[in-house]
Amino acid sequence: MAAEYDEEDIIIANTIEQMNDNESMKFDAIVGVLESMLLDKSFLTMQESFRKGNSDVFDTHENKLEYTEIFQTYTAMMENFVETFVTDRVEGITMDC
Repeated sequence: MAAEYDEEDIIIANTIEQMNDNESMKFDAIVGVLESMLLDKSFLTMQESFRKGNSDVFDTHENKLEYTEIFQTYTAMMENFVETFVTDRVEGITMDC
């Protein structure tokens, strides 16, 4: 026996499918932007500059309190770069938590 669907069921199913397709397309767009960011010259230059600017601190294998500040600076720099890069390239996205 075939299942019976009324018009409202079909509209709801189509809307859910369309939302899933839209979310999937948005996700794919964001992943594509992140991939291009990882290969972007400005991203690579920023990382290399940061590495060169801090490499003298890492002269031993011991953990120094100074490492925490460097990590926090690097994290803030990266978060800002990623947020700017993605929001400039993906329409309608915000990075708010």
